[in-house]
Amino acid sequence: KNDDGNPCNECQNCEEIASSRSMDVLEIDGASNRGIDEMRNLRELVKYSPVNAKFKVFIIDEVHMLTTSAFNALLKTLEEPPPHVKFIFATTEPNKILPTILSRCQRHDFHRMSSGDIDSGLKIVLEKEKITIDDRTEHLIISVADGSMRDALSLLDQMTAFCGDKVEFEQASKLLGIIPNALFFGVSDTIRNQDKKSLLKLLYESHSKGYALTEFVSGLNRHFLSLLICNADAGE
Repeated sequence: KNDDGNPCNECQNCEEIASSRSMDVLEIDGASNRGIDEMRNLRELVKYSPVNAKFKVFIIDEVHMLTTSAFNALLKTLEEPPPHVKFIFATTEPNKILPTILSRCQRHDFHRMSSGDIDSGLKIVLEKEKITIDDRTEHLIISVADGSMRDALSLLDQMTAFCGDKVEFEQASKLLGIIPNALFFGVSDTIRNQDKKSLLKLLYESHSKGYALTEFVSGLNRHFLSLLICNADAGE
């Protein structure tokens, strides 16, 4: 019903799309439908006019997973698309898409959500689902989600499945395999004191508890960066 590009969420098309029942909006997983045969089938589907909507929309997720032959099979359709067809390609790695495909697309880059926006979204979910978490746990979710609302909600689902409707920080940290800050402070203290024996003990502790090496190094880098910022002069 709306002409401004926003859904009204009341008409038949909006209701069918929202419930994944629309015959005119088709989502395809590029990771599992990446071959030339699947793209040939898609080329056959685009010939049919939409049932209810103005356009027939094909959404290909993880489109960078398509093979070169599959892209080439799709290229002809992209060069001369039927007037009733729209393609939407979603990818996290646009550098893997053929230049011939990119040159025929309008590109829209989505940026990470701010911590404030994720915080607001989480609070809405927490209130509706009657889930209780403390501020430290909420900040932990926001930090690990790294700008993704979907990841934040997935993390919250994992925690509630494990902890119930009341999630505590210690439980959440163990569930996510978060390395405690005390370990990083211990490492920096031993380095400052040139205490090699204690440093080796801390490294062994990190390894024995199953912390991933990449996570340990990344966390240690952030720790040293934080120390550097705290100790930097305000005028520099």
